[in-house]
Amino acid sequence: MSNLSFTSKFVTDCNQKAVLKGDVVEVISYVGRRKVFSYKLPLSEWSIAENTIGNPNYHKRELINKHADSRVNFLEQIPIHERIVDSQVYAIEQLLKKYNVG
Repeated sequence: MSNLSFTSKFVTDCNQKAVLKGDVVEVISYVGRRKVFSYKLPLSEWSIAENTIGNPNYHKRELINKHADSRVNFLEQIPIHERIVDSQVYAIEQLLKKYNVG
């Protein structure tokens, strides 16, 4: 199975790419064409976050914060942090929807 991907372009010049590699999703954050950081999260954890009682979007954002750890701290220093995290959530959701995974 080749790597499947989806790129969210919600935030100008800060594209968020989700790449499916087996049962792991790698999220790659770009500023312009430069890769700023990436992190990986298991599909099983994403599924748990989606199906947890309460607000699934909140649980997905917390999962991203957990896996991005210090890299998200870098993002918190810029004013569009929340939009970038939302764009990462969208990229993962669209990747899984597009390829009917999860």
